[in-house]
This record gives sequence, structure tokens and C-alpha cells, in this order.
Amino acid sequence: MTNRVKSTASQPDTPTVYDRSDSHFEDVSLNLRVATEQLYQEERRLNSRVAMRGCTLKIRPLNQRSTNQWIEVTPEDFSRGGLKFTTDVRLNKGDKIWLLVKPDQGITGINPFQIGGIVKHISPAGDKSRIGAQFHRDMIKDYRRIELDSTLEKLENFLSIIERAAEE
Repeated sequence: MTNRVKSTASQPDTPTVYDRSDSHFEDVSLNLRVATEQLYQEERRLNSRVAMRGCTLKIRPLNQRSTNQWIEVTPEDFSRGGLKFTTDVRLNKGDKIWLLVKPDQGITGINPFQIGGIVKHISPAGDKSRIGAQFHRDMIKDYRRIELDSTLEKLENFLSIIERAAEE
């Protein structure tokens, strides 16, 4: 005689604990915003800002094709999410810029580096503007393409000069 195991599968009509949940969703976004403002005294940044000393800062706007040069600006402060600087260069919210940070190697031992940024805030600072830029790490992916475009443009100019010289 063979032993048969009885099926222990529950009946489909039998409610489970999950079917009897009385929970409901509540919008707490306003309460969360108020609590965050109280906690951070209306400071939206979760990372603390530090005065930017011991370095120079240069920018290169991406949307202004008239200049491919680095422009020196006055650094003010930075955090893990971005930095603030003062400049007389006209920038708009949403502009993408390259940031070139040149630390004082004697103090820091760190080589110059660059990172992408997006202009998020602009306020007047006398005859200049105070710019808040958020770091945009994804721009580094585009860096190779930009450098390739620049190299191809230089190559085309070089070939054009050679062709004109050959015609003479």
C-alpha cells in the first residue's frame, strides 16, 4: 500500500492575512517638506558647504561656441553636490559648463581636475553674478565626444590649409 500525502494547498476562497489589510495611502509630502525645512532651517542642501580655498577655478560654457577658452572665476564655496562662484560671464539657468579646479598642489597634493556642471542659481553680486552650479557627473560621458568633435574640426581646418597651399 502506498502512502499518499494530502494536499495542504489553501482553498482559493479562504482569505489570507494579506487580503484583510485595512491600510490606506496618505499624502504626507507637505508634512515631510515642513519637517525638512524645520530640521535644516530652510536650507535645502543636505551636504554642508565649505569655503573654497587653496585653489583656482575656471569655467568653460558649453553653449557658447564663440569661446573654447577657460575663463577664470572667483570660487566661493562647494559641497558634494555643487559649488558657488562669482563671475562677470553671462550665464543662464540650465547652461552646461565645464569646471576646472586647480588645487594648490603644495597644500593638497591633488592634480587639477574637471567636472561638468549645470547652472542652477544666479543672483547679483555687485557688477558680477553669483552662480550656483550643480555637479553633473554624466557630462564626463559626453567629454570624449566633445573632444573628438574638436579634434575633427581642427583636422578639417588643417586639411583646408594644406589644400590651399597645394593649389598655390
